[in-house]
Amino acid sequence: MVSIVGFLIWTIWVLLAVLVVTAIGLIIYARWNYGQLGGLGFPVVKPHLLLGSNPNNHNEKPHLVDLERAKKYGPVYGVSRVFHI
Repeated sequence: MVSIVGFLIWTIWVLLAVLVVTAIGLIIYARWNYGQLGGLGFPVVKPHLLLGSNPNNHNEKPHLVDLERAKKYGPVYGVSRVFHI
């Protein structure tokens, strides 16, 4: 019986480690290209950690946000999307 408990504890630790490594990998993948446009001299909207430059995209009217940002950053500016689908 002790070996089964030890096996379950080992399995839980391995699954937890895989979950943590996967989460860190997804965050690194999502943020891989952040900073590229700013490095080229374009003004860039500061991105959210996981949601990109449009974290409130579901409550805002995109055309009004674009007009607001064009007034703030000029006619050419960069935004960040997280997962390019």
